[in-house]
Amino acid sequence: MFRGISFSDFVLYVEEHLLQGWRETLTIRIESICKNNGRTYTALLLQREDVLATPTIYLEDAYEVYQKTEDLEDAIVWIRTYYELSLLQMDEFTDFNLFDFEKVQDHIVYRLVNFEKNKEMLKDCPYIRLYDLAVTFRCVISTTHGAISSTLIHNDLMDQWKIGVEELTYLAQENTERLFPSMIRGISDVLSSSDHDSFVENEMMYIATNEHSINGAGVILYDGFLEEFARNTKGDFYILPSSIHEVILVPCQPGIFEEDLKEMVCQANLEVVDEEEILSDSVYCYRKDQGKIVCCAS
Repeated sequence: MFRGISFSDFVLYVEEHLLQGWRETLTIRIESICKNNGRTYTALLLQREDVLATPTIYLEDAYEVYQKTEDLEDAIVWIRTYYELSLLQMDEFTDFNLFDFEKVQDHIVYRLVNFEKNKEMLKDCPYIRLYDLAVTFRCVISTTHGAISSTLIHNDLMDQWKIGVEELTYLAQENTERLFPSMIRGISDVLSSSDHDSFVENEMMYIATNEHSINGAGVILYDGFLEEFARNTKGDFYILPSSIHEVILVPCQPGIFEEDLKEMVCQANLEVVDEEEILSDSVYCYRKDQGKIVCCAS
């Protein structure tokens, strides 16, 4: 079995060889970046003179290329190619100034994450608590080529913008629904790979996400989304946090028990869902008469 050099030695190799004969005026920075659920990655930043924005390249991805091809030069080529392609995508955002509130206010959105797994990150960010979840806020930079580029909004940025959580929430509510429209599909359509994305009656389960299918669990917070689903299904329903990308909606009916649903969610998180994409082990229920979400199995 090929083992090759360690990841730490790989990082040193990249630092030493990446710029040789290619964009030698760039400055290399290596940073540790904490992503969702406390996962940490090694980021390569190639700084251009007098330009703040730069693509973020995760060296774990480049290391995988090296492990597959067993050739360090292949990893170097992959990094250079990724950088060049990223620059092309960033050209239309060269005037994007995160500190100019007037320019970025239409790009503020929210995202649903696990509270406990992101406790450290949340110390420095505005958020709203929802049971064992947290609603965080981000500024979308681009949504090109099926990928979403965004940055987490921290407290110091809020201070510079001179706004509070209430205004931030209002903007995020408007923008998230506009930029990432909701999508709901019956489980039979999902299993058959159908493109049908409107409500179909009498399904056992429904998959709810946004049209990008990325960080779509937050659709449960969209204005009127749960109320409409309750009207269509004529009753209460369970909300299973499948991942940060989607939720499963299960209409309440005889023979469906909260304990079984919780076991299903926990099992999926343990065996199927990537650690970084886990939303919660809990099961929630939308009570039609109360018009709200309650946590029924945590």
